[in-house]
Amino acid sequence: MIQAQHCHCHGITIQSLISKRTIKQVGILFVDDTNLWNGLEEDSDVLDVVNAAHESVNTWGQSLIATGGVFNPEKCNYTIHDMKVDKAGKWDYTNAEPKTKKGDKNEDDELDNLEPFEEVQLGVPRVNGDVTAINLLKSSEAAKNLGLFARPDRDNSPHLAQMKSRMEAWTTKVKNGTLPTRSVWTSYTHQLWAGMKYGLGASLATMKELQEGLGSSDFYLISSLGVVRSIKTQWRYLPPAFSGMGLFDLTTEATAVTINSLLQHYGTESPVGITLQAILENLQIELGYGDAHWTTTFEHGDIWPPTAG
Repeated sequence: MIQAQHCHCHGITIQSLISKRTIKQVGILFVDDTNLWNGLEEDSDVLDVVNAAHESVNTWGQSLIATGGVFNPEKCNYTIHDMKVDKAGKWDYTNAEPKTKKGDKNEDDELDNLEPFEEVQLGVPRVNGDVTAINLLKSSEAAKNLGLFARPDRDNSPHLAQMKSRMEAWTTKVKNGTLPTRSVWTSYTHQLWAGMKYGLGASLATMKELQEGLGSSDFYLISSLGVVRSIKTQWRYLPPAFSGMGLFDLTTEATAVTINSLLQHYGTESPVGITLQAILENLQIELGYGDAHWTTTFEHGDIWPPTAG
């Protein structure tokens, strides 16, 4: 099926600007989760990309039907990553809602900009030959994909909210149960956080967002782990080797998995490795720092805000 997509010239081409390393990808696939991609060419516009995406979805859908599968329209959606430069010189999504100050009201002509792609509609093929329309998500909306809630506008609140909800649900179950403390620690380490860590390497949350992401959830669960609630916050997250309680810290875990991902993939011939190379070379040209982007601190955050991703 992937080869069929390549044969029909579907997908995107990623090329690093300096080293000229290139990779062609039709999307991301994991078991039955599929994320198909289509991108701009030099002489195309947004509507051209939408038409190409429609052909790509149709090809994939027909391949699914031929192999005994079919799209589930209720779980299908699409996003148009189209951006423009605002008056301040910053890039923003075309379908982003205009930012207003408190007390300001949107003008009537501003409301028309909320739906720039009203004439665009994608659908998925069905076994009987019909085509069922699927939802268009704005840059401020996210649907669960590969276990993640990733919004194009970099707002990580949906994913952090579901992580917090997951921890609170686990805490409630433990408090209502009769597990001994040792078993609670086993569940905390190998059940709760084994799942919580999934996808952290793809998070674009800033340090501040990560620090505030789980709120006070840890405070309410530590008593179930046999820890006094009045213990200072710093001692909660220190490893037992340093006389701490060894709780997992979201900021530390996200930073560690991001660094591990970079060390594992950067400079390799894998799709992730080539994509990382292309991103960093684009950043290198944009900032004009040469190779110094590895050593520059960017303390003020004016050019490159510090993030864990």
